[in-house]
Amino acid sequence: MGPPAGKVEVGEPYLGAAVRELREETGLDADPASLRLVHLLHRDPAPGDVWPWVGAFFDASGMDGDPENREPEKSRAMEWHPVDALPSPTVDYVEHVLSAVADDVAYSEWRS
Repeated sequence: MGPPAGKVEVGEPYLGAAVRELREETGLDADPASLRLVHLLHRDPAPGDVWPWVGAFFDASGMDGDPENREPEKSRAMEWHPVDALPSPTVDYVEHVLSAVADDVAYSEWRS
């Protein structure tokens, strides 16, 4: 399991991608100006990939709407969990990022 996420489209800023992905996956709306960058993750290429990727993680506390799972083919449920009681399985790098955010660490690197 993991939070709403996705790729940044060509020509799209990270804030725009975060707002779009949140809306597409949950139906929630967020004002880009209300988002706060809480972590930047450099991830080495996974086996078979050529390039690393960068993940930008935002606090989206100022959301509007009623959450719903808009991608049931990709996610079986939408649930809230305390950071110290994440469900299994949780995406490995997501656990890493949540721990870093809790420790107020703004940047980290992840190797699978």
